[in-house]
Amino acid sequence: MDTTALREVGLTPSEIRLYLALLETRSGTNASLVRAAGIASSKFYEVMGKLLQKGLATQVVISGVRHYNATPPERLREYCAERRDRIEAVAAGVERLIPFLEQRKTPRQGTEAEVFQGWKGVEAVYRDMIATLRRGETDRVFGAGRGADVRKMRTFFRRINRLRRGKGIRLQVVANDDPVTRETFRLVGNRLDEIRYLPQTTPAEINLFGEKTAIVLFLEEPVAILIRSSEASLSFRQYFDALWALAAGSQG
Repeated sequence: MDTTALREVGLTPSEIRLYLALLETRSGTNASLVRAAGIASSKFYEVMGKLLQKGLATQVVISGVRHYNATPPERLREYCAERRDRIEAVAAGVERLIPFLEQRKTPRQGTEAEVFQGWKGVEAVYRDMIATLRRGETDRVFGAGRGADVRKMRTFFRRINRLRRGKGIRLQVVANDDPVTRETFRLVGNRLDEIRYLPQTTPAEINLFGEKTAIVLFLEEPVAILIRSSEASLSFRQYFDALWALAAGSQG
């Protein structure tokens, strides 16, 4: 039996074994359930206590002996709903806290650069872009190419572009002109995106948003360098404008 879903809702392996033993035995004592679940007797009361707290088990004393029973499996649905409500309440509290935390944040001075590694790291950079730009503003990219892993790249940009379009952020791209890159933009792009092509092969993608510049290498394990500098941003923007004009008439 696949118990992955039970682990994902917060039950430990010991809790799962004891819960299943309760369902199978209908009613059991400490000793019988320890044998059925295959857990250490020293851990029984700790594990059972967690099931009782979650409302997945009940207990009754018969002739001075404690007997334990599983609650109906439908209780899991209620337990999931309770967890969801708690998570939503915590998320709402965090949202209310963010403005106060932002006020305590020391403003950055001068030029800063950070390195992000892996798909999660690169995703953090693109989410920064989405958070930085306002509705109607434009994310400008040049050097966009096929990447080392085309499948992962397309999956990644489907998710990012969905978030970007949901906020109403426009996109201008000067991309490498190769069949795979054109097909990628056909699959994950949008009719409002402006894509132009140049016959070039660049190893890195340059992403310009606000006063930030992201240099992204889509290797097997991607890497991004995020630069916070108005001077660097202006310099790269001038380069982008020159490439954009050069690529005029090459829309895909």
